[in-house]
Amino acid sequence: MKVYVHNFNPQSNSGPNKFTRQLFTCMAKKHGVSFTSSQQEADVEFCLIQQQSHKVKPMLLRLDGIYFNSEQDYNSQNAPIKFAYDNADAVVFQSEFNKKLTEHWFGKH
Repeated sequence: MKVYVHNFNPQSNSGPNKFTRQLFTCMAKKHGVSFTSSQQEADVEFCLIQQQSHKVKPMLLRLDGIYFNSEQDYNSQNAPIKFAYDNADAVVFQSEFNKKLTEHWFGKH
């Protein structure tokens, strides 16, 4: 299986990137999964929080959270996250808190 990845920086040690790097290392070793820079060659897409391009294959989204600070324009900040959420075929949430917050603001997936 070939995976195309949105918004992943393998050099970063931020939580989402570290999680994704470890997941992909395991998937490659144990299941022979490979990664491609071509959406057309991919079997599926993996999106880390926000899409970098429109999806063309089934897409799994991993969400860490959404913005909810009332002193900021959280609707604008959340717009690209909501776009990815609405386009995803499946969602993996970082925590139960994140899932409940996201489903409260965006609706159940």
